[in-house]
Amino acid sequence: MGKHFFCTVLLTLTLMDFSFLGSRVWAEGQDVVAVAASMAPAVEHILAHQKELQGPGKDLAMVSSSSGKFARQIEGGAPYGLFLSANEKWVRYLEEKGLLEDPRPLVESPLVLWWNREGQPSLEVLQDSKCRIAVADPENAPIGAAGKKYLERKNLWGDYEKKGQIVITGDILKAVLAVKNNGATLCFVTEGTARRIGGNSLRLGAEAPRYFGGIITKHSSRKIQAFWNFLHSPKAASLWEASGFYQIP
Repeated sequence: MGKHFFCTVLLTLTLMDFSFLGSRVWAEGQDVVAVAASMAPAVEHILAHQKELQGPGKDLAMVSSSSGKFARQIEGGAPYGLFLSANEKWVRYLEEKGLLEDPRPLVESPLVLWWNREGQPSLEVLQDSKCRIAVADPENAPIGAAGKKYLERKNLWGDYEKKGQIVITGDILKAVLAVKNNGATLCFVTEGTARRIGGNSLRLGAEAPRYFGGIITKHSSRKIQAFWNFLHSPKAASLWEASGFYQIP
C-alpha cells in the first residue's frame, strides 16, 4: 500500500509539472494519446467507438491541448505514447530531435467561413464594408495562415487590414469567441471545428488544413502502434468523416 501511495503521489506531481490541460485522468501505466484541441472531439468519438467494439484504442486515455504545448512537454519527457498535431512543424520538430517515429499526415479538414447567425454565410458578405473577419494568428496557427492565404488570393487581405476589418486572435477557438461576442462578423475554422460548435458555415475552395502525427519513441507500445495504424485504416474513415475530417491517402 505504501509503495502504491508513493507511486500515485509521484504520478500526480508529474502531471502537475507538465500542466496537462486535458480533462481526462489516466491510470498508472496506461497509454496516453496527446491530441490537438481542434481534433479532440473526433478522436474522443473514435476512442469511444473502439471501446464499445473492443477494438484498437479501447484501453487508451486521451488529453487535449495546443500542439506546441504538447511538443514542449514531449521534449521534456511527458509520458505520451502518440501525438496528433494540428501543425506539421511540431511533428517535424520532434522528429528532428529523435523523439518521434513513423511521422506522417493523418487527416485534413476543409477550411470554412463560420458565423453563429441563421443561414449559411455567403461570399458576398466579404464585400460588405462593415464585415470583420476573425483570423487565428497566421504566424502560429495553420488555420489562420490558410485563412489569410484565401483572402490574399481574393485580393482582400490588404484592404481588410488597412480598414481594420481583420481581427487577429490567438487560436481558432478565440476567433469563434470573437464572432459569438460580436467582435467579428465571421471567422475561419475547419469543418471539423464547425460541426463541433454549431452555427452555420460555408466550405471554401481552399487547400484543406492537414493534421499530422507520430508515435513517441520513448513511450511506444503495441497498443499505441495498433491504434495509430487503425486511424489510417479504411475502417476508421467513416468515423473521421462523421466529425468533419477526411483521411489522407
